[in-house]
Amino acid sequence: MKNIIKRISIIGASIVSVIVIIYLLSNVGLAYQSLYFPNQEKEFKVKIDERNIEPQISIYIKKNKQETFEIEVIDSDGKSIEPDYIGGDRFTSKDKFYYSYRIFTGKGKEYTVKIKNKTDAFVYSYVSVNNNN
Repeated sequence: MKNIIKRISIIGASIVSVIVIIYLLSNVGLAYQSLYFPNQEKEFKVKIDERNIEPQISIYIKKNKQETFEIEVIDSDGKSIEPDYIGGDRFTSKDKFYYSYRIFTGKGKEYTVKIKNKTDAFVYSYVSVNNNN
């Protein structure tokens, strides 16, 4: 009887392990999905290339989470930059929200993008920070 219980528990643990591994492998493409703890702030460093003709920083978040996050872009001198455009564009899917920061004088500089969860809850959301180098 003990051997049967032992075998069943090993088989059950193996099945659960395989299911977890399959789930993790199937969600590898969700690299931009992030867990934000209550009031947590994450920083992303963005480097603009010297040869970039129209430097721009693009930030995409889930549309239903736009009120959840506070977004700030800071240049290497510590100055905050205001977004050039907020909303959707023809390249943004309908469930995502888009922030565009055009950097006309910032070639060759590094920028810090701070994204903060303003709520007191855990938030699991799509967040993407890109440049157009």
